[in-house]
Amino acid sequence: MGILRAVKYPFLASLTLFILYTLYYNISGEAFLPEGYYDAARNYAPKVERHDRETLEKLLMNITLPPYKRDYFDCSESSSFLEWYLEGAGFHTYIGASLSLQHAWVIVELDNHEQVAVEATMLTENNYNPPGIIDAKNSYYYNPPKLYENPGQAISFINDIMYPGYPKWTVDEIDWWNVEPFSKIVK
Repeated sequence: MGILRAVKYPFLASLTLFILYTLYYNISGEAFLPEGYYDAARNYAPKVERHDRETLEKLLMNITLPPYKRDYFDCSESSSFLEWYLEGAGFHTYIGASLSLQHAWVIVELDNHEQVAVEATMLTENNYNPPGIIDAKNSYYYNPPKLYENPGQAISFINDIMYPGYPKWTVDEIDWWNVEPFSKIVK
């Protein structure tokens, strides 16, 4: 009886921790992203000291994404890449999305807590207009109907909880890592 009791409590504690970790991993969206996703971003993106508007603009002026192609490398993939890249540079980012616009973009939170909306498709080769920052007067982009911490949240069950009735994205809509020249960055 003593051995059973000695094994039962550590087992229950381990099981509880496993369940909590699994829930967090899925809710965070990380379960739907490649292994080492943000570690690869930190290794790929430039290291910057400040996370202010000036630094953001400089980074955006030096990014050229593959050509925009609907259902291959469009707003969801370009926004997912830009979110990953800027997180790797130390910025706190979100992906904004709108069903009515059928569109996604990136919102960057600066060190002073100011938010800057960025149209990632403006950094694609065939639509190149850096830095792609959206004027703050366009309040819709600064207060999106859907806001994700990372692209994985848009395809996880958390999307159903946070935004009932809003369709989940598929992996094909965020998988920038399968597009050349990025296919060797994240495995």
